[in-house]
Amino acid sequence: MTHELLEHLLVPIHELFEDVKRKALMRLEYEGMSQIDAIASPGGQYYRNPGQYAMDRYAYYLCFKCKKVE
Repeated sequence: MTHELLEHLLVPIHELFEDVKRKALMRLEYEGMSQIDAIASPGGQYYRNPGQYAMDRYAYYLCFKCKKVE
């Protein structure tokens, strides 16, 4: 969703989403799962979309003290 009147409200949400996605992709790479069949083979559910696979696989939560994603 984008709209110029909502931009000041949406910027923190988009930044949080990108931070979670970045951390999920790093975790996927760390675990050596970036080339599994669901991502690498044509016809796979997440073909050429490791970001979505990582977002569906891992759970991250916002720390109530530091307000960072853990």
